Amino acid sequence: MLQLEGVNKVFKNNGSFIHVLKDIDFTVNSGEFFCIVGPSGCGKTTLLRSIGGYEKISGGQILIDGKKITEPGIDRVMVFQSFEQLFSWKTVKENIEYPLKITGVSKQKRNEYVRKYVKMMGLEGFENYYPHQLSGGMKQRTALARALALNPEILLMDEPFANLDAQTREVLQKELLKIWQELKPTIIFVTHAIDEAIILADRILVMSKQGRIKTIIESHLERPRRPSMKGFSAMWDILYSLLGSDDNP
Repeated sequence: MLQLEGVNKVFKNNGSFIHVLKDIDFTVNSGEFFCIVGPSGCGKTTLLRSIGGYEKISGGQILIDGKKITEPGIDRVMVFQSFEQLFSWKTVKENIEYPLKITGVSKQKRNEYVRKYVKMMGLEGFENYYPHQLSGGMKQRTALARALALNPEILLMDEPFANLDAQTREVLQKELLKIWQELKPTIIFVTHAIDEAIILADRILVMSKQGRIKTIIESHLERPRRPSMKGFSAMWDILYSLLGSDDNP
C-alpha cells in the first residue's frame, strides 16, 4: 500500500519560493489502478516523480508498506510521455533487457523475460528494430515492456499515450488494462484526458491548479468501459466541472 501524508513540495526560483504541492494526503491500495487529473502546471508530474523517488519532497512523507521512500527503487518504475526514454542505439530487445542486466539478472533469465514481454506487448518480429524504425505506438509498447520486465510493485505512468493518435491510444489503453488485470501491479497514471481516466481508473484524484487535492472520485462503472455506456457521461460531466471550477482560497 502506498501512503502520502502531508506531502509538500517547494521550488526556489530567483529568490522566491513556489509551492508546487500543498498538503497532499491519500492512499493507493496494492493492485489498484489510480488516475491523477488536473490542469497544466498543477504538480501532477512532480507528484509522480516524488512517489518514484526522483524528487525530494519539502515536507511530509511517502511510504510503501510502511517504509519511507527516500530514493528511486526498482519497486517503482516510470513510463514517460516522451519517446526519448528509449536508448536510440539499442534494439527493442536490448532496450527491454537493459534494466535487467544492470540489476544483475542472469542472461538466461533475461532472455526469458524479454521473450515473455515481447509477446505480451505484441512486439514479436520487432526484436531487432531500433527506435527510429518504430511507430510511436511501438515505441511505447517497448517502453512498457521494459518497465514490466522489472516486475515493479508500482508502475508510474506520466501521460504515456498523450502523443499517440486516437486509434493507437485506444488500443494501448485496452492492452494496458489487460496487462494490469493479469499481473496486478499498482498503477498510478497521470492524464489530461477525462475520458481516459474514466476508462482506466478504479479511482480518480482531481488536483487544483494550486497544487492541492480537490477530491478523489471512485468509479463503479463496469469494465470494459466505453463512452456510450450508462453513467459514463455523468462522470465525465462531474470531472469536467471540477477541473473547470476555481480553486478555493
